[in-house]
Amino acid sequence: MHEPEHDELGWTDRSDSDLDDQPALENVLGGHRRAEPHIYAALAHACRYGGLLDESLAALRQAQRLDPTLTTTVHHTYYMQGNYEQALAASGHVSDPFQARVLWALGREQDALAAARQEEERFATAPMMRVFASALRAALEGRREEGVAAADERHFRSPDDVVFSSKGDIYVADSGNGRIVRLDKNGKFVSQWGKKGKATSEFSTAHGLAIDAQDRIYVADRGNNRVQVFDSAGTFLAEWSGFGNPFGLLVKDRQLLVSEGDINKIFHLGLTTGKIEQEWGNSETLQLPHLMSSDPQGRLYVAEVNGKRVQIFRRQP
Repeated sequence: MHEPEHDELGWTDRSDSDLDDQPALENVLGGHRRAEPHIYAALAHACRYGGLLDESLAALRQAQRLDPTLTTTVHHTYYMQGNYEQALAASGHVSDPFQARVLWALGREQDALAAARQEEERFATAPMMRVFASALRAALEGRREEGVAAADERHFRSPDDVVFSSKGDIYVADSGNGRIVRLDKNGKFVSQWGKKGKATSEFSTAHGLAIDAQDRIYVADRGNNRVQVFDSAGTFLAEWSGFGNPFGLLVKDRQLLVSEGDINKIFHLGLTTGKIEQEWGNSETLQLPHLMSSDPQGRLYVAEVNGKRVQIFRRQP
C-alpha cells in the first residue's frame, strides 16, 4: 500500500481551513497517524463517548475532507451539543432511530410522531432497534409506561420467554435484569428471584423457560452453560450442564429438550435426572436452533435464527 506523504505536523495535504482543527486532533492522536478517513470517522464516535464534542467534530471534518461520501455518526454529536437543526440536517442516512427525537426537541411534535411511526416500521426486522423505536413512539404518544425498562414490579428489561403454571400463574424470563418474575393470572406481580451472576439462582441470561406438570420451572441460563431448576415459589432444586449453551427449552413427555444454538443440536435430558438421553442435529440440519414448541400430535417445532425458518420434526419409532 502506498504510504501518503506527511507534512511537519503529521497530516497529509493539510489545508488552511483545517488549521483550527489541528490542536484538537493532535491532542488525541499525537499527530502521527495515517490520513485514512475511517480512522477519523471512528475517532469522531470515540470522542463523543468521552465527552469531547469539539474534538468529535474536528475528527469529522478531517474524515469528510478525505472522503466527502463517508457516513458518520456526527448527528449524535450535534444533538449532544444542543444544535438540533444541524443534527437534523446531518441525519439523512442514519442507521438508527434518530429523527423522531430531534424533531421532538425542535418542538415539531406532529413531524416527530410521523417520524417515530416510520422508524418503527423501518427497523421492524432489527430487534434492538425496533425495541428502541417502539419505546420512543410510545413515549411521544403519551404511553410512557410502555417504553420504560426497569427492575421493579411493573417493568421488565428485555423479557425473553414466558410459561404458564397449572394455576394460571405467569413466569417471565426477564433476561435484561437476570431474574424470573412471577405474576398471577391477572398479571399482578407475585414474586421474583435471581440476579445477574454465576452463582446458584443467578443468571448470565435467563433466556428460555419450560415448566412441567408439577409446576417445576426450568431456566435456560445462556452464557453460564447450564439449566437451573426451581419449584413454583422459586426455590432452587437442581443445576444441569454438560450439553453446551442452552438457548430454548421444552418439556415433552418425560424429557427436557434443550436447543444448543452454538453447535446446532437438540439435547434430550431426563426430566428427573438431567442426564443426556439423546442428542441430534448438526450445521446441515439445524441453523442456530432457538425456541421450540410441540403440538398434540407429538410434532416438534424448532425456530431457527440463521435458518430464518421453523422446522417440524416427528419422533422416529
